[in-house]
Amino acid sequence: MALGLVLVTGIFYSGVWANHFVNYDDDIYITDRVEIEQGLSPDSIRWALTSSQGANWFPLTRLSWLLDVEVFGVRPRIFHVTSVLLHTINGLLLLWALVRLTRAFWPSVFTAGVFALHPLHVESVAWAAARKDVLAGLFFMLALLAHERVARSGRPLLWGALLFLTMALGLMAKPVLVTLPCVLLLLDAWPLGRLARENGSLDPRRVTRAVVEKLPLFALALASSVVTLITQERSGALQGTTSYPLWLRLSNFCEALTQYLAQAFWPRGLSVFYPHPLANVEVWKVALGAWLLVGVSWWALRRIARWPWIAVGWLWFVGMLVPMSGVLQVGAASRADRYTYLPLIGLTIAFAWSLRALIPRWPALGVGLQRAGVVALLVLGLLTADQVDVWRNSVALFEHALKVTERNHVAHINLGLQLDLERRSGEAERQLSRAVAIAPGSALARGIRGEVRLSLRQPDQAEPDFRAALRLQPGSGRWSQGLAFALIDLGRPEEAAEVLARARAAEPGALDLQALLGMAWVRTGRREEGLAELQSAIAQEERLQRELGREGAALVHAQIAIGLADAGHHEQALRQVQRAVELDPRKGAYRATQGVLLQTLGREAEAVAAYREAIANRAPSVRVLNNLAWLLSQSADESERRESVNLARQAAGRTRNQDPGVLDTLATAYAAVGQQRQALTAARAALSLAREQERAALVASILERFPSLSDGGEKTRRGAGAGV
Repeated sequence: MALGLVLVTGIFYSGVWANHFVNYDDDIYITDRVEIEQGLSPDSIRWALTSSQGANWFPLTRLSWLLDVEVFGVRPRIFHVTSVLLHTINGLLLLWALVRLTRAFWPSVFTAGVFALHPLHVESVAWAAARKDVLAGLFFMLALLAHERVARSGRPLLWGALLFLTMALGLMAKPVLVTLPCVLLLLDAWPLGRLARENGSLDPRRVTRAVVEKLPLFALALASSVVTLITQERSGALQGTTSYPLWLRLSNFCEALTQYLAQAFWPRGLSVFYPHPLANVEVWKVALGAWLLVGVSWWALRRIARWPWIAVGWLWFVGMLVPMSGVLQVGAASRADRYTYLPLIGLTIAFAWSLRALIPRWPALGVGLQRAGVVALLVLGLLTADQVDVWRNSVALFEHALKVTERNHVAHINLGLQLDLERRSGEAERQLSRAVAIAPGSALARGIRGEVRLSLRQPDQAEPDFRAALRLQPGSGRWSQGLAFALIDLGRPEEAAEVLARARAAEPGALDLQALLGMAWVRTGRREEGLAELQSAIAQEERLQRELGREGAALVHAQIAIGLADAGHHEQALRQVQRAVELDPRKGAYRATQGVLLQTLGREAEAVAAYREAIANRAPSVRVLNNLAWLLSQSADESERRESVNLARQAAGRTRNQDPGVLDTLATAYAAVGQQRQALTAARAALSLAREQERAALVASILERFPSLSDGGEKTRRGAGAGV
């Protein structure tokens, strides 16, 4: 059975091999973290042990990510496979623990099978950022085994110490194990039978002894709860009573309870994010949830002597959901599939052992129930495989979320972010506009729409978005930066510098704001001051990367390069832009700047390679096309000279044949392949435009290469000029 459990879990979760990271927490916790990229190092280990980034302290989970990177690098397949392995081990440990605790084999097999294959658990397994759940689950299962030894072995102190250690490690993976002592008390009632007298009634002395035995565990739970609440309060994740009054939080928990129960038995319509209903809670769902919470609990406790597994399983399910109930609201979700990772075990226990209790009355049911159980697990496995595919990438994940939920502004925001990353900015802007329509008070929706509009070169529309985001989230460095970029693009660098100066005054130690202020000063003509700020920022590059990410740090280096190049320091500028390329190799604009600097320094072969990289990385600007065409027109390779004609045509087409420098390059390219008539036509057009624009140096250069345009007698010859 254990081997079978491993096999079916591997089969139904095999789709994770093809899944990518998603842009929901995976970026915050993993892909954008400089510390994660380092693997296991003294600095990254120190960060893992002390960081509360993400509004939680879970050092063991961070260490597990670092170990993955140390061995295999930042590869999504490895992260996902590690989580599947942990989940599979959890299923095996649960099977082992239940068999030892209950001495009932087939219900234990069914419960472990439901745990391994239920679609509600896909979120915890297929989402790299949710490693917290499966790792905490590992120590939860070990704690169950240790507690069985505490209860039944002759060495309770030794096993009690191990139990304490497993709970401490589990809390360091995710603080969800704060309810573990209560679960162990339930197990003391059934199946361990440590709380009752021979006649089945509760023995106060035994209850007291069991509670005292777990006081160290309750102390751990209290300490973890305090740390978690302080961390969430400081990070701003803990919501106030103004937006989420107590009545609304309790109503949401009752409604969420009905949804959890419904999806436990009919796991369809699962979503990565369920929007909080706010004041639009459905009364019948709240009433049903309240009735289930109170009524089922009362009914189960009344019959605990006869059917103890129902009370234990139900209270396990409800009790473990309490920390995630929303009574202390964190974020804007109403519930989450991952919250059921451990609670659902209790509900399955109540169901499986209730079916087992029917067999002595109706023995013929035994074989039928076994067959039905196999079919049920097969169906759950197929649904799980389907849900794993939903997590294949960010677009699939959030498009699915929008299909199965209503008014989901978070799904619109994250889908928009990914579409913008894939250079589908028009679609991204529409998604973000829907998010703003659903949640007009969301600073994130407003601000990110501003960022997308900047990428669409719509700074006039981006400006009001950033101003609205700043009204909703005053002092935000991110929205201040966005507004500054919009103002710079609108030709108002002085205003941009003022915005950044105010933001920096609010956060004097923020390197990202210092760097952007330096950029703004360079744009306003305060080059020396601006370069000094920028160079001061990159002197702390590791910290700069933590605050701005690798892409942001690359932008700072590129801006320094531009400032140095404008000042004539081309060698220094080249070193800066090469660092920008190292940090963000996919940014074609940096390759283009690198090409210009290499060409200026006479390193033409390297310049050609840089321009080709710029085009490959979707930065085929007129300047890149023109400069590459010019360099290739001078090549001894005939195929490269022919290529120069195509490139020059593209550049001329983009300028609508109105740039004399580009037309000059086109003429030179034609001449290089022997197309003299086309060369003279292009050169004549270039000469006419250059004279109209009073560009005397260009006029002289054209006439030098095409003297026939001045005296009509000399043949056109190739020159050795420079690109634009």
